[in-house]
Amino acid sequence: MSLLGAAVALWVASGPPLPEHVYVKTFDRQFTSKYDLALYNGRIWWKALDAKEWAQLPPTGLPVDKSFTTPGEVVEITADGENLLALDPKGRAYYAKLDPLKWTASWGPTWSEGPLYIDQAAGERMAMSHRKMAFEDIDGNPHPVIVGVTTLYILNHGGRRLEYTDPWLPPKQRHFVCLPEHGRFRAAEVSASASTVFVIDEAGHSYTRLGDYDSMGLDPVLRYGWERERRLHWWSDDVYSLPAHEWVQQPDLPGGATTAITILQTGLGNDARELRVASGDGYWKKPIASGQWEKVELDWAGPPPGKSINRNTDTRLPPHVKVLKGTLDGQPVTLDEFAPDCSPASLVVGEARLPLHFLPDWEAGGTRLTGALFAGGSGLKLFHGRPLIEVELQLDGEKVTLVERFRPRALRFELALAP
Repeated sequence: MSLLGAAVALWVASGPPLPEHVYVKTFDRQFTSKYDLALYNGRIWWKALDAKEWAQLPPTGLPVDKSFTTPGEVVEITADGENLLALDPKGRAYYAKLDPLKWTASWGPTWSEGPLYIDQAAGERMAMSHRKMAFEDIDGNPHPVIVGVTTLYILNHGGRRLEYTDPWLPPKQRHFVCLPEHGRFRAAEVSASASTVFVIDEAGHSYTRLGDYDSMGLDPVLRYGWERERRLHWWSDDVYSLPAHEWVQQPDLPGGATTAITILQTGLGNDARELRVASGDGYWKKPIASGQWEKVELDWAGPPPGKSINRNTDTRLPPHVKVLKGTLDGQPVTLDEFAPDCSPASLVVGEARLPLHFLPDWEAGGTRLTGALFAGGSGLKLFHGRPLIEVELQLDGEKVTLVERFRPRALRFELALAP
């Protein structure tokens, strides 16, 4: 055997130069609760978490099925739970369940399925999520899962916009999640696990939020309610409390770090998540809902993933909220911090500042939002002793008309953009 042949045989026997374990997810390194996954030379490799040897994902390290043409290579992967999603050089997505391994190149329900594309040329970043456990809504009411919830989060427009889709939605239909700080937060990276999303900016500020199509109030099959209560009765315990969970700011990192981040599920319940942020000599970690960052030392055997954090960087975007003014029963009222894509806002009536929560307007050019106006202990007569009023916001250019739902004559007034 020639020296070249011997070298090739040795390389095949030893496998590619991949790490013993994946600790922080990147575009070419991923892990689930069972497997480490990696890209090498355009092929997907995997191994069990407790194994040392890597192997090509069967049969050839590429998405394979009779229903589509096998791509020539894979350029990016993302994984969570039982889900794996791979992209070819054109940005087409191939989706698989790992146990058993089954690929598809279609996305969406059977009546409107088609190819899903991620625009890599425009810098879109993606993060797969798979939730097979119950979650607790904002009032602590548990909601079980029957078949699992798959969500693909997509960060685009230079970190200015966070969108998501799932396999039950048409491939061209993406939903929008307002980023932290009422949309002023500009994310450098995104990670997701079990319906919880984790974002960080170039200055190292980070936020987390639990939210998917079901929990954010959008699934037409599920029951939702704006009444804030712990539901313990058989006729109401399947009602999802609204509003959905909001963004939670995480503590500042105590030392140097990069923008490479990871969130992973560690058990049952909303708080069973661990956060990780890469650094030059390892990574920082902490539980999502408690504690402080703890350093785990690690030899990256090369440059650490991600871009170095610069704490002096100001990446916040200009505010896009508006102030609108009107009158109610002869007295002035103000709708403060209002943007149709960023709930909540506040309705100021006299000395009272009332929270106004609403579901996002997903359709481009949409003219109606639904939500609830909360009394907040104000004692105002317009509530007649009720804790909240369900409302509809009718949008018309720079004018918003607030109407009580189900009792349209009880509350109705217009607000226009303040000078």
